[in-house]
Amino acid sequence: MFALKTICFLFFALLGWASCSNDGEVSVLDAWIRLATTGSNTAAFMKIDNNHKTPKSVVGFEGEQGFVFELHETSIENGIARMTKLEALEVPAYGTKDLKPRGIHVMLKSPPKLKEGQEVKMWLRLADGKQILVQAIVRKGSSGRK
Repeated sequence: MFALKTICFLFFALLGWASCSNDGEVSVLDAWIRLATTGSNTAAFMKIDNNHKTPKSVVGFEGEQGFVFELHETSIENGIARMTKLEALEVPAYGTKDLKPRGIHVMLKSPPKLKEGQEVKMWLRLADGKQILVQAIVRKGSSGRK
């Protein structure tokens, strides 16, 4: 009976790991969230690498309770910054997409109170159904670099 429970536990643990981990094709680096005042929208930034021979489509993000995520792109028109919601983001074969301030980013709409140094877990969703766990650190400033 003990062996059966152990096998079941390992099976489901590996199943959960496989569905929310770096699958060797897509990876996320340097994820961070800009510290904002309570109740204010803020944004997450990161580098998404595609190490596969075909393009990958990011179709959204999901996260912990209380977080609403949307892919956005900032553009400047006549000196005015405008944000456009993106339905998907293509990461080219063997390519990279940098999500950064004043460009493509993940908008966090009215997030719960965030603290500097806090880690926020979110899952990047691909069009093929795979999910990649992203652990972003909350930081001050516009660059995310210390």
